[in-house]
Amino acid sequence: MNYSFLVAFADDDTICEKELGMITRLALRDGVIDDEERKVMREVFDRAHTGNITPDVREEIKRFREKYDI
Repeated sequence: MNYSFLVAFADDDTICEKELGMITRLALRDGVIDDEERKVMREVFDRAHTGNITPDVREEIKRFREKYDI
């Protein structure tokens, strides 16, 4: 995964649909989410859940986390 891209979310507690799409595509580009990617994504998603995100994005994050054990 392109970790420098995820750094953009370091101080942000929101994720829009476009950003969520970019994050999930980066994670799945090789078809596997390794432990380090899982850790970074968990941190990003945990932070997003504390912020102001739309119900649709919240539901997409929930489904993605359940599917890929994040």
